[in-house]
Amino acid sequence: MVKVDLANAQTVDAAGMQAVEAADYPMGTPFPLMADGVLDKHLQISLMEYTMSESDEYGYKTIIGKYKLTNNGTESIAMPNFQTESLSPTGFTYGGTRQSAAASGILPNTSAVVSFSYMLAGVGDRK
Repeated sequence: MVKVDLANAQTVDAAGMQAVEAADYPMGTPFPLMADGVLDKHLQISLMEYTMSESDEYGYKTIIGKYKLTNNGTESIAMPNFQTESLSPTGFTYGGTRQSAAASGILPNTSAVVSFSYMLAGVGDRK
């Protein structure tokens, strides 16, 4: 189980900050997405894998997050462009780097997987 912060773009203040408390997230459960027209209403996004590896040689850790995007509709939808971040217990935020090769769309009643990597500079930081 990991903790997940879900930001609501409508409640972000002028400085771009939002106070959101992390909640336990059961891996594989669809995130509650806003019905604001930004993402297709038939799209579900779930975090399927979140693993960390460590490089003692280079002095950093890498987290790989794999997200499953499911189209529950009856028509193909374009692969959405979204960004993710990993927040350490010590307050550091690490922006995710999205895989460069990904499908351009999602067929009806199918899923696609998109991976993000997070390079953690502080060896003492944990996910």
